[in-house]
Amino acid sequence: MDGLILAFSVVFPLFAFMVVGYVLRRVKKIDPPTVGKLNQLVFQLCLPLVVFLSIYNSDFEQDFSPKLITTVLCLSLITFALCMVIIPRIEPSNPKRASMIQGIYRSNFVLFGIPVAQAVYGDEAVSITAVAIAVVVPIINALSVFALEWYSDRGCDFKRIGKSMLKHPIIIAALSGLAVKLIGLTIPVLITDVMSDLSAMATPLALLALGASLRMEQLKGSWKQMVFCAVARLIACPLLYISVGIFLGFRGIELIPIFCLAASPTAVSSTAMAQMMGADYELAGQIVAATSLGAILTIFLWISVLENLHFI
Repeated sequence: MDGLILAFSVVFPLFAFMVVGYVLRRVKKIDPPTVGKLNQLVFQLCLPLVVFLSIYNSDFEQDFSPKLITTVLCLSLITFALCMVIIPRIEPSNPKRASMIQGIYRSNFVLFGIPVAQAVYGDEAVSITAVAIAVVVPIINALSVFALEWYSDRGCDFKRIGKSMLKHPIIIAALSGLAVKLIGLTIPVLITDVMSDLSAMATPLALLALGASLRMEQLKGSWKQMVFCAVARLIACPLLYISVGIFLGFRGIELIPIFCLAASPTAVSSTAMAQMMGADYELAGQIVAATSLGAILTIFLWISVLENLHFI
């Protein structure tokens, strides 16, 4: 019963924000242009600030675990490599290949990871998760850009790939946070307070926009590709990551970043990136919709199981 209560307390706020966003669109209080502007605000300002402040406020000496970071990095690279090998064998269309690889590999770690970590273990888990985000998120985004460029009609241009990676707001935020941390620069409290207030809007606004953008018709179309990606994202990835984490001895707080990275749905920004870089953005949107709805159930189930087995 404790596991179910914990799982419900983690999932309900995420679900509630999405429902509010969906209802606001249905009663015409939010229209598609507004959703687009909200997404721009979240992914160009709020989420980058979350990443930057998470790194800036983290205690690397205490929270940096070489074993944990190495594990998370290796699992991410293995997942990406498997996608690059398997997806081309089952999908002939390059635009669909790019969207499927991104849909499986690129999780909404920043948006879902920190709220889930805080709900389960509080601020201590947030700090450890933030360090993992600082290291992993730039690599996840960079490889997503690589996959999109690799299967684009323009062909693979490594110079263009490098420029696309360096222009990504979350990559810029992570690198800036690491630079400030390494230099030892102290930002005035008045400024960090404003940055904190802006970053606090990331989760509510992103989930509201996600809920407002969800349409049942999005779940129609490329059924086989969408279902394959949803199962891989929400079941296969968590099963692989959590099993490896437990096998390597991670428990409690240290297992949370691995769980959050694995169990989060596909990143919302993957649809915009797919459209911008010539991939199948409609399929990308279907994968986001399916995994975002499905994750409410699967995160609930994963937390229930892990808590009842005393792994978290």
